Amino acid sequence: MVIEIATFTLNPGVTPEQFRPFDLAVEEEHVSQQPGFVSREAGVNEDGQWVAIVHWRSVEDAEASMSSFASAPATAAFMSHLQADTMVMTRYQKQ
Repeated sequence: MVIEIATFTLNPGVTPEQFRPFDLAVEEEHVSQQPGFVSREAGVNEDGQWVAIVHWRSVEDAEASMSSFASAPATAAFMSHLQADTMVMTRYQKQ
């Protein structure tokens, strides 16, 4: 099992309420449809930093999902609402 954690900040002026539909679309239309997907959750803290936590069956599944992420239709709107240079993604092996 792999735990993938991504953190990022929204573009100035974009509220969590405005962003949530795009986050949900990425989850429902892309991430959850990928082989090896187990679960995903997302949230925002009081400073406006977002976190998305995705569980995958394997590193290969996580990597395959990232390879297709940029070209997935739902991701364009998602990415246009956040500051790409603030995105940090880390993977962990579940013990």
